[in-house]
Amino acid sequence: MPRLHPAIGTRTLMVHTFSACVLGSADECDLDELLATRLVSFLMDHQESILSVPQYLLGAIADHIQYLRTVQIPIDGVSNSDVGDPVCAPVPMYAFCRQISGAEFEQQKVQSSQKAMEELLEILLTEQNISEKDRRKKLKQFQKQYPDIYSRRFPSSDKDGRTDKKPKIKPPLLSIKKTKAFGIRN
Repeated sequence: MPRLHPAIGTRTLMVHTFSACVLGSADECDLDELLATRLVSFLMDHQESILSVPQYLLGAIADHIQYLRTVQIPIDGVSNSDVGDPVCAPVPMYAFCRQISGAEFEQQKVQSSQKAMEELLEILLTEQNISEKDRRKKLKQFQKQYPDIYSRRFPSSDKDGRTDKKPKIKPPLLSIKKTKAFGIRN
């Protein structure tokens, strides 16, 4: 680090500059110069240990945070009908997020909405309370609105790319009902 003053060392300059600021008081004018210099020197030498948070305090804070996460908060106005105790909700966990780019946001938006629509399609297929008529109606509506998601779930129902591997079965010729021969008097 370059010297801040050509005649005085940087440490000495800092001690003399800040000693009046550290111990200076508007009420008292009699400032012991030697005591102020020694105190500022001590603060500079031991600043890491003085300004760091003690380990016992960090541990106590971590324990208290863990306790708060496990404790439950009663919900006002709601109680168990059996016992009369208040219903409790867990303390919410807070999460922090990082900033993402616009392109990454758009990608996440599309992925999450498509995943939600796939889950909706699965619910339509597995829901027991829907009649078959309503289910077919809703599936057709879903197929019209979201054909790409529908085709991913039912790839064989895609009629454009499907090739018929099964030959069409023609009715046998022998089972045709024989008609009377045409006669003159028919």
